[in-house]
Amino acid sequence: MLAQYVANFPIAIPFENQKDKMIELVKDVLDNQSNISEERIDELTFELYGLSMDEIDFLNGEH
Repeated sequence: MLAQYVANFPIAIPFENQKDKMIELVKDVLDNQSNISEERIDELTFELYGLSMDEIDFLNGEH
């Protein structure tokens, strides 16, 4: 991938508690194939990036 496409891509830095929760959820998905954990990962990611409901709806294909 060319650097020009990712140079301005925002990288969110999670707080320690957010990072710990994300790790816990990812492990649950890998170990148990948990759909609930996958949904919670999405929610935490949206929160981490500060997305609005309109942006979340767009990403979920609900535009």
